[in-house]
Amino acid sequence: MKFYSFNEYKLMNESVKYHIDNDLSITESIYRIGSDAYCDFVNEVRRLNQDNKIELSDSDKFIVERLQTGTKAIYKPRGGNEKEVVLDSPERGGKKKFIVYRNSGKKNDDGVIIAKAIEWGDPNLTVKNHDEKASKSFRARHKCAEKTDQMTAGWWACNVHRFYKQLGLKSDKPW
Repeated sequence: MKFYSFNEYKLMNESVKYHIDNDLSITESIYRIGSDAYCDFVNEVRRLNQDNKIELSDSDKFIVERLQTGTKAIYKPRGGNEKEVVLDSPERGGKKKFIVYRNSGKKNDDGVIIAKAIEWGDPNLTVKNHDEKASKSFRARHKCAEKTDQMTAGWWACNVHRFYKQLGLKSDKPW
């Protein structure tokens, strides 16, 4: 992240300044992924980007422009209690290796977004995107170049590298 002018920099909140000063991306946030502070930070970066007051890397730009990371929603599993979740912020867990909550396009009676859970990955295997041969094989086998629907597990599996740090992966190289 970089700022465009010193005057704009003076008006930014301390968390954004810290990330700029230390050349940290959104996925390298100092905040716990999914926390209120993380959501506030991502939404502030999104606002600054929309106002053309900050320059972002391609990866950060993707997160603030094409995903709803930082937006809170409600998820209610079948037969379970509803819980508050953060959209488009993948994490480990669920029945599979990873889980992410996406906007289902529906809202409850209070106008709160209802989330859909997307799970992917074999919990008994490791992500080897740091291995060039395994990475090439995975991308060909899963046809990652053709994946465009963010509501599918396949898209998230092919784009897991975008969230490498928060998922504890070794590399940010694409599959």
